[in-house]
Amino acid sequence: MKAYRSKLLVLGILLLALSACAGPAARRGIAPSWSETQRSKIQERSDFWRSYQATLHVTAETEKGRVQRLKTLVLAVPPDRFRMEAMSPFGSTVALLLVEPSGASLWVPSEQALLTAEHAELLLKQAIGIPLPVAPFAYCLAAAIPPDQLKGAVVGQQEEGFVLQTEEPRHGWSFSWHFVNGSLALKKLTVRGAEREYSITYDPPVEAEVTAVPKRISVATAEGQIDVKVDQIKSAPSLQEAAFQVTLPSSVRRIDLGHGTWKGKDL
Repeated sequence: MKAYRSKLLVLGILLLALSACAGPAARRGIAPSWSETQRSKIQERSDFWRSYQATLHVTAETEKGRVQRLKTLVLAVPPDRFRMEAMSPFGSTVALLLVEPSGASLWVPSEQALLTAEHAELLLKQAIGIPLPVAPFAYCLAAAIPPDQLKGAVVGQQEEGFVLQTEEPRHGWSFSWHFVNGSLALKKLTVRGAEREYSITYDPPVEAEVTAVPKRISVATAEGQIDVKVDQIKSAPSLQEAAFQVTLPSSVRRIDLGHGTWKGKDL
């Protein structure tokens, strides 16, 4: 009888221990669903920000301490079209990054050089000092989940709010969109690729209303940090393909970064 009671006691202790361990995990587990109101608001914002134009002040600091500050004008129809023009304090073009389905290039007028690369993030590194995948960068600037990613989204629940998990299989990216507890205000975005991870935070968090826009965005990477001050951003549904093309002088030098390195001056 004593042995039987001892076994029951041990079993009870084990069950208590297991329930204590399972409690927090269950609270952080996947939520079964999200309300139709939440889904509708996020969908509306996604559709509204399919394409946009923005004026930004970008400060990039590499892991080695090099700091680059630029005023930029951005046009975006992510994931395939992106234009970022870096301006001097006097309003002249320092560099022009163009990304479209046919390829990516970086025009540097002062050097009369057109840089090309298979991966646009190498060109963005030339422009701001830190390599960053262009499509996730374009998504984060609008603080809007891409419409084509919403269909397969998975909702997770954490103590500080819910998380929406989405994927972009074509480019191998996964996204974790973190929302403030009790609201649909986006406070953080984590982007993961095969080899890299990026942590993006919004200050303050961006509400789900279509008129809400980011004010300050920080992007933390293994190569450094990018801080973006959004001066202006607005939806631009009428953007045409011609906005992502440019006519260059016939004397331009063409340099493929996949077959060499850039020997020009820093931007």
